[in-house]
Amino acid sequence: MYDHIICSNALSKGCGFLKDLEDNLSVSKVRDLELLGYIENAIAPQGETWKLTKKGKKLRKLMMERKSIGETVKDWIYTHLLRFNVNL
Repeated sequence: MYDHIICSNALSKGCGFLKDLEDNLSVSKVRDLELLGYIENAIAPQGETWKLTKKGKKLRKLMMERKSIGETVKDWIYTHLLRFNVNL
């Protein structure tokens, strides 16, 4: 698993109150998630809310899943032998 902000346990529920998310993460990290399009905000009678967007759900799933041994070997070949490296 990576240390990307989208992998945070605070986002595991997929939705909630914005104040709770800002308490678990920092305000600047929440703003980064908004600017990147990973979460969207709405207003409810109880307060401001957030939820993961389709883009955020896809990236979270991609970053959280475990890679097979074949994918690990392929990634090693691309990175170390072919010197091909792409970062998300």
